[in-house]
Amino acid sequence: MTAPFALHLYCHVVDNFGDAGVSWRLARQLAREHGLAVSLWIDQPEVLGRLVPGLSLAAEPASHAAGLSVLRWPPPTAQPAALAEADVVVCAFGCEPPPALRAALAGAPSRPLWIDLEYLSAEPWVEGCHALPSIRPADGARAWFFCPGFSPATGGLPRERGLLAERDTFRGDAAAAWWRAQGLPDAPGLRLSVFCYPQAPLASLLGALAGGARPSVAIVPGDVASAQVNAFVATSGARRLAGDGAPAWRAGALTLARPPWLALDDYDRLLWSCDLNLVRGEDSWMRGLWAGRALLWQPYRQEDGAHRAKREAFLAWQRLGLATAAGDLAALETMARAWCDGEDAGAAWSGLAAALPRLAAPFDRLSRQAAAQPDLATKLVEFCRSRL
Repeated sequence: MTAPFALHLYCHVVDNFGDAGVSWRLARQLAREHGLAVSLWIDQPEVLGRLVPGLSLAAEPASHAAGLSVLRWPPPTAQPAALAEADVVVCAFGCEPPPALRAALAGAPSRPLWIDLEYLSAEPWVEGCHALPSIRPADGARAWFFCPGFSPATGGLPRERGLLAERDTFRGDAAAAWWRAQGLPDAPGLRLSVFCYPQAPLASLLGALAGGARPSVAIVPGDVASAQVNAFVATSGARRLAGDGAPAWRAGALTLARPPWLALDDYDRLLWSCDLNLVRGEDSWMRGLWAGRALLWQPYRQEDGAHRAKREAFLAWQRLGLATAAGDLAALETMARAWCDGEDAGAAWSGLAAALPRLAAPFDRLSRQAAAQPDLATKLVEFCRSRL
């Protein structure tokens, strides 16, 4: 099948912004770049609304001008016919389809095609599970596992066409103008963006930055880690800076700014504008990779410790791609583990701070190497067309 087809993408928000962000970016790309009629069903559209200014919900899954509709799931009234209209049903992160659609899938061996889009991981098992069918014992319905990953044998990484070219064009005068337009402090020094879970040792990192010899600017948007930020401001002697821009404080060598939540596309620009990006979950993790800047990733914490295996698999992939001095890699990974495990980040920070200037070019190179592989949306469309 080579003609455009209708695809319904279902998102059950678990990890708040990450689930919504990944689903939105994928749905938008499938409509824009592949000409599909896409309906994004999301159970918490208000979360997505904070990231996509002007988002409006469709009353039914009819294509908008861009081929994309966003709908609340479950809908206010039963729409079994509309739910079954898709040629392809994609359930993000293994969520279960709505009952009316699930019943239709049980009696439809080939259409609609049911795709289980899994969480991204660099772990070895991803290659073996990608594109495998799963027959559900209860009714014989068949789903296909689609596993994003870091190697050609997986479902690829989420990345829009031309993203790195847009990033490269933005750097320079455009970046400086954008920074000023957001009301961010025009202070010298190392620039960091921080998007983390509450378990991250942010207070100790801010303390290390404040007490360091090198000036730094930390951008912590929205209400990220509010308890730690508020405690740091209260106990560090931070001085509130005057001005009409984003709320900002200065403590020692650190300038700390708290802009409001950024739209997804502006969040990309923030990452492109910083020297180091602290990211979390899945969506900001990948956007940090495409920024081509040094990054520290905090995976979603799991009680069984599975997040540590995910972290180590990513660090192993990153290590091979960076191909830089062993001492600099060791400093980066020491800080990454401390950040992920919630340990005191102060001691680890000094080693990474010294290595950062030498890591800039390797991280830029890493992003370009990763972008040489086909992206998630392209591989998903090819997979669907081969089975419709």
